Amino acid sequence: MQSTDTSTSTTTASAPNPTADSLYLGVGFAVWLVATVAVRLVGARVFDPAAPVLIAGVFVVTIPAMIALTLLIFRWRETPTPARPRAAGLLVAPGLLLDAFVLPLHATVFPQMPLGGVPFFGGFLLLAYGVVIVTGLQSGRGR
Repeated sequence: MQSTDTSTSTTTASAPNPTADSLYLGVGFAVWLVATVAVRLVGARVFDPAAPVLIAGVFVVTIPAMIALTLLIFRWRETPTPARPRAAGLLVAPGLLLDAFVLPLHATVFPQMPLGGVPFFGGFLLLAYGVVIVTGLQSGRGR
């Protein structure tokens, strides 16, 4: 006889799902790779300390852009509400881990970026990753 009590169920929407987890890690890696190539190509202009208004604009635009990207990924994958915080963590994990190596090697990875632009780039990364995590936490709250 099968029990109808679901309070002890081990399969919930937020339970680890290796297939979904791999997909979020892969999407996170792809976003990191595209962003890293973009920064290599135009980062010297975007994070130029002589252009503080441009840097401020990039920071301001980053917030809604990362919220939209995160929510689009959740909608595309039909991510259940309780699974969104975990999914957000998996989305940012590749970039957080890889940028820990990329930033100390900035002169090699981003040879055109002026040394004074690196702190702004680091702040930009923290902002972008933080927005994804907060979006996952906020959109993962029950209504």
